[in-house]
Amino acid sequence: MTKAKEQQRIRVRVDIAVGEPKRNPLFTPEQLAITKFLTYSRPVKCVHCGRPTRHHWTLLTFFRVMEAVLVVLTPSETAYPPLSPVCRKHILKPEE
Repeated sequence: MTKAKEQQRIRVRVDIAVGEPKRNPLFTPEQLAITKFLTYSRPVKCVHCGRPTRHHWTLLTFFRVMEAVLVVLTPSETAYPPLSPVCRKHILKPEE
C-alpha cells in the first residue's frame, strides 16, 4: 500500500461537546439562541485564523468574523457556514 493510501485510511476521533452561552444583557434572545460553544477533545484549527485550540464558538446561521481595525469593527470578507469553529479571540456577527 502506498503512503498516500495509508494516510487516507487514518481516521482521527474527535469528540465534541456543545454548550449554551450564559444569559448576557448585551445579547438579544435571538443571539443567545443561535450562539453555541464547542469544546473538542483535541485541538481544532479556527476557520478564520488557523489557531489550534480545544475551545471555540459558533453560530447556527451564516456569519462573519468582525476584525478590530484601528477602533472600528469591520466584517471579514468570508461568510462562514453554520457550526464553523471559531476561536474565542474573534467576534461573530450573523449575516443579515
